[in-house]
Amino acid sequence: MVRFVRHIDLQRLAGIKRMLGIDLTDEHIRAVELQKSGNPFNKFHGKFRAAHSFSHEFASGERFEEKVKEVKELFAKNEVKARYAVSSIQSLGATSLITEVPAKISNIDEWIAEHYEKLLTVPVPLSQLSFTYEILSRRDSMLTVEISFVRKSDVEWQQRFFQEIGLHLISIGVGTRDAQNILWYADGVKMQEVAAFIYYGGEESAIVTHFTDGRITQRETLNHGQLNEMASAARNEGDVFAVPKGFSTGMINEHSENIRTIKPFGLAAEYALAAGLALKGFLPELSPTTVLDQETRTKAEEKLYRSLFQRTVLAMGALLALLLFFPLALTTYFQSRVDSAEEALLKAGPSYSHLMALEQHVKNLRTEVEGNSASHHRSATSRLLHEVARVTPEGIWLSRIILNHNPDGTVTLWGYSRNSEAIADYLKRLESEHVGSNVQLVRSGAPLQNDPIASTISNMHGVTAFQILMNVTQNE
Repeated sequence: MVRFVRHIDLQRLAGIKRMLGIDLTDEHIRAVELQKSGNPFNKFHGKFRAAHSFSHEFASGERFEEKVKEVKELFAKNEVKARYAVSSIQSLGATSLITEVPAKISNIDEWIAEHYEKLLTVPVPLSQLSFTYEILSRRDSMLTVEISFVRKSDVEWQQRFFQEIGLHLISIGVGTRDAQNILWYADGVKMQEVAAFIYYGGEESAIVTHFTDGRITQRETLNHGQLNEMASAARNEGDVFAVPKGFSTGMINEHSENIRTIKPFGLAAEYALAAGLALKGFLPELSPTTVLDQETRTKAEEKLYRSLFQRTVLAMGALLALLLFFPLALTTYFQSRVDSAEEALLKAGPSYSHLMALEQHVKNLRTEVEGNSASHHRSATSRLLHEVARVTPEGIWLSRIILNHNPDGTVTLWGYSRNSEAIADYLKRLESEHVGSNVQLVRSGAPLQNDPIASTISNMHGVTAFQILMNVTQNE
């Protein structure tokens, strides 16, 4: 989880897609506007391209204000869109050195402050200096550390300069060491195979950075003779020498074929430092050293997180609006389809109205038929009970009537009588009065033991129980 969070490209999510790398000295300015794309959740696998690159030579003795004006015009002419920049101090007061520090030291900043006089050959008070360091390698007892010193006045000059031209400075490197950052994204270069990186440092010298397994082990300044000796040793397989600038001055002659020239993002070699600084802005992990004061860096981080928060709020608001809009859009769509269908039917005129009236009439008839059917059953049963009661004479009383709603319409009557003649007469009356047909005496005799009324009439002498079966017509 921690690794995933470290790989998230917060700059991209905050809307920072362009970065300026600026190689700035008293004599010139070279700028590369680098644009980044790719997966915002893995910042180390991004894709870079140079959106703009330009350079300008300052006239000798130009004042600060004149340089600011020229650079502003240069940025406007090239339509620079980036608002964040990384620069480097290359003045004579900038010094870098590699030394050994005891591994037991817990605070390297304090150790440097205590030993800076021994490290520097120039007697400058610590109050006038800014320094930064990078641990190159670790051993059990010692750390190999590269320490860079610059004058605070140079840092303040750069901060003021970038503030005047309207850029947010997020890091300041020292010297030309950040030119080597281009190796990590150069086509066909594998860092594990790089033995040295040569950067043109002047008419008679070059800065050489030595690598072992992709890590810096040494940095030195060599003259043309020393460079030729090193180039001749490059015949061993696996030694890759990267040169960001061609040595047309003759610094390397007979062995120049052993050195590979790298063009940063397809640009001229002179833009190597500017391109490396722009990469440093996107990926500080490539070169963590900076002499920019903590307060300025904190302000830049606050601006970054504020932008990230604003974009997150806007994204969540847009998502919420979309979730609310989607069902509303569906409802509106289907309602419009229904309205269109109804409008099409209304255009049919009287025929549509007649059809609707017929449909309603059919519904009414169906309701009436269902109601009449239930009423029919109720009226037929009532009529039967009325007719049975009408023809039942005195001396006959009924205990139970069962009407079976079958095709024959059979009715079963259970009852009691004082004599058999009354029962026979009752059968005839049911037939003659057309209460039923096929009137039959199913049983006649003493009450059954399980008769629910037997216990009531058991003390009555001469009572005969009977069961009559007949058919009735249920039609009105």
